[in-house]
Amino acid sequence: MKKPSLILLIFLFSYNAFSQCQRAFLLNNEVKLKAMREYASRATSYRLISNGKGIFKIIRYFDTDQRENWLIDFEVDDAYRDNLPDAYAYYIDEVIIIYNSASTHVSPNVTVKPHDSRQFECFQKIIQDRVYIRPPAQDKYFEFDGMEGRPLTRDSTGAFIKRPVPNHSMINGSGTEAWIIYEKDMSGYRINKMY
Repeated sequence: MKKPSLILLIFLFSYNAFSQCQRAFLLNNEVKLKAMREYASRATSYRLISNGKGIFKIIRYFDTDQRENWLIDFEVDDAYRDNLPDAYAYYIDEVIIIYNSASTHVSPNVTVKPHDSRQFECFQKIIQDRVYIRPPAQDKYFEFDGMEGRPLTRDSTGAFIKRPVPNHSMINGSGTEAWIIYEKDMSGYRINKMY
């Protein structure tokens, strides 16, 4: 009598752990599967996928003509932690994180949601070690020489003057994003802006 109750307890625990994440069946027709296959093939040929690290990120929205559009990108760091996705899916053995956007224009905005620790743990279990962990942001300094061609400026102690650049970070993404625009009747698609 103890074994069935133990199995039930394990099932309920595992169900509860993954119930916080919504799994989407994103590639449910041949056109979407073909578009994803083409993007993944390009990402592989551009050597974006290496060392088994990285996940696909899709921002899904509908334009004014009610066509489904994806802004798709490949990420190798844990940026998903800043704003947890709405759902996840799989493409072969790769994880896809999905954000839904209510926007209908070219730059879909994703709503930043409050942090949910159970959902966060769930996505950590799904993504596992597929992404690199970002180091914490640190302040950076640069040496200021006043004008080009002049020697570096020193303060009264003789040290070079340094100007702080708070929370230095790269401004632009990796440039790997692409737009996948589907036909209204889902008979075809086109991929724009893949570098």
